[in-house]
Order: sequence, then structure tokens, then C-alpha cells
Amino acid sequence: MSEPLQFIIVVGFGALCFGCGYLTAFIVTRNKWRDEMIKRGVAHYNWQTGKWGASLPKDRDIERPPMRMSRGDDPPPSCFP
Repeated sequence: MSEPLQFIIVVGFGALCFGCGYLTAFIVTRNKWRDEMIKRGVAHYNWQTGKWGASLPKDRDIERPPMRMSRGDDPPPSCFP
């Protein structure tokens, strides 16, 4: 075999290996990111339709800290006691 043909074969094989590794890393990273978003409650997956949603499901109760309702006669908060 001639030297240029060997070089093209080696470069092509290297490019193929690099592309497969890059694709694998992309898929693994995407799956980890997606699992993290599901765990945080930012995303959800509907198994019946096979679709992903970016918002919380409507039937899910969200715990929020209680809001302090101020009355008109409350003094404004100050930095100094």
C-alpha cells in the first residue's frame, strides 16, 4: 500500500473513533442532565404520550414558604433594632 492511502485510512479511523466518543459523551451528559432536572422537579415525562414537559404538572402540590401579610399599622422594617 502506498503511504498516502495508509495516512487516509488512519486519519479516517481516528475521526470515526473521535466521533463515536463525542456522541457517546453527549448522550451520557444529556441523560444525566435530564435525570437531574426530573429529580429537581423542573421537568417531567409522560409515559403514555412519550412527551417531555418543561413545567411542573398541574396536579402536583408545591410547598411554598408562607407569605407574611402586612397590615397597614405595621411599622416598616428597619436595619437597627
